[in-house]
Amino acid sequence: MASISQKKVVDHILRAICAETTTEKGRIYEDLIIYIMSQVAGISSATRDTLNPFHSEETDIVFWNEKDRRGLSFLPSRILTEVKGWSSPVGSNEISFFETKLRERNANFGLFVAMNGVTGFTENTPQGARDLIRMALSRGIEIVVLTGNDLLSINSGADFVALLKDKLCQIHASGTQVS
Repeated sequence: MASISQKKVVDHILRAICAETTTEKGRIYEDLIIYIMSQVAGISSATRDTLNPFHSEETDIVFWNEKDRRGLSFLPSRILTEVKGWSSPVGSNEISFFETKLRERNANFGLFVAMNGVTGFTENTPQGARDLIRMALSRGIEIVVLTGNDLLSINSGADFVALLKDKLCQIHASGTQVS
């Protein structure tokens, strides 16, 4: 699989931090996720910033997954992705809203990119957003959270695949994502 340029990752993050508007910041982070996913075998296209017909929900990105055996063969054909570039951890309301989007689209997997993580982990007791990830799993919906630190830790499409596998194993072993 293709390599991921850490220079490009850092450049996107720095440009987003310096962005003048939240819309510009969000666009830069979405561009970053699209770049990273394009380095994964079998990801063939992305649809972004799509409103539903009632303009009550927007989907940030939906990736098409060809299920290449070297890529994300263990995930569905459509990967709904939410991107939050907040300066603080994302709370439970956003996770709840994302789970609703997934359920309404009959999707059992979603990728939630929260540059500064999500709320709710003290000692070994999931709270806040992490508790909602646990509850979604009990309803058959897997929500994987990726942070800015996660994005800085990958150097190739294969690293990204391994990271997602690790996070999915965490969710199923502990009932929530612990990192």
